[in-house]
Amino acid sequence: MSDSMLSSSAPVGQRGGGFSVNLRMTVPVNSWREVSGACLVGASNNLVVDAVPSLYHRREGPQPLIVTGPSAVLCQWLSGRTLLHESLKEKWEAALRREKSQYGWWRLWKRFSLWMKTFPDITISATVTYVDFTDGDESPFAAPWFTATFAYEPPPPRDGFGIFDDIVGHFAPYPGAAPKEVTLLLNPSSTYNMALPMDKQSTSVEEQIINVLSALGRDVEHPQQTRAAFHVFRSSYVDQPVTMTLKLADFWNYGGDCMIRGVFLAQLYDRYRTMCAVVNDASRDFVTAYISDKIDIFSLSVRQMDLFSGTVPAITATISVKPPPGAYNTYLEELQGQSVELGILSDPSLRKRFSQAQKILANFRWLRAKGLVEGIANPEIFLGSLP
Repeated sequence: MSDSMLSSSAPVGQRGGGFSVNLRMTVPVNSWREVSGACLVGASNNLVVDAVPSLYHRREGPQPLIVTGPSAVLCQWLSGRTLLHESLKEKWEAALRREKSQYGWWRLWKRFSLWMKTFPDITISATVTYVDFTDGDESPFAAPWFTATFAYEPPPPRDGFGIFDDIVGHFAPYPGAAPKEVTLLLNPSSTYNMALPMDKQSTSVEEQIINVLSALGRDVEHPQQTRAAFHVFRSSYVDQPVTMTLKLADFWNYGGDCMIRGVFLAQLYDRYRTMCAVVNDASRDFVTAYISDKIDIFSLSVRQMDLFSGTVPAITATISVKPPPGAYNTYLEELQGQSVELGILSDPSLRKRFSQAQKILANFRWLRAKGLVEGIANPEIFLGSLP
């Protein structure tokens, strides 16, 4: 990150393909760091950026992003709140002694509760106001991003004795300025600002299958992103659930993982079965082969979200299903009402591989549906001639 201005193909900061939320999250203490003047926040290394306004259409060309601009001082502000908080420890201990002296031995329980008190931990919160995971799927290499305001939350009076109330609460780039809404790239890949090479397309379906299936067997460029365990903390409930709609064609397997588009890694609470396996079982006839990329079958209502605590940002959603007509829709009905955890991945090469996998899976569904019909009509083709 030696350059202060980098480019991204996604229209970061330009709202349109995402959704507005009002979600409070706790930022783990000391989970931020500066790298060559840039600011990374959270265990997932979310990168603070200032997006440069563009006069061009939001889909045209790369977008300049400043990584050492006014918003990058967020890391200094967070470290400053931590130092101020810790510097008040002696003052807090003196206040605790005064509080203890006000209660005689007959207030044994109160004295005991005061004796058990320890210096309160610092609390830094982020209120997420907007999230864009896919840019509405209009940009082939969109970078997931979000906006948030950051605040220092003093301990409650019963624990802090008012000692911490003078610490400035909200982050602003300049003293006296209004709280700033910060834009962050969500766990950006190291290649987020680089143009990916476009491989020459295969001339036949067979060659495409060989290329894509061999790619599916390899690890991603950053295996820790797809192999790391992730979890959504219970304190990060979405007050107004946000809904994402999905088609059967949005699901594909990559290196043993069940993927949704080129962004999400899906895990059901029932770890012995994946959504991809259910979709595969349900996609066996001409009906599902035809509608797989045309009709929304799933609605995922986002219930929880955690963008800071884990190395992989994650959300929890509840599944709703609108099964299509067909002999195999009972497989899809199994998912109704289940919860699914989605790890949010940012490797742009996944989107390209998803596009390739979509074509292969579409051909596979048609061939399988055709083979099933031919097998019913002409069983000797598949069973062989009986002696």
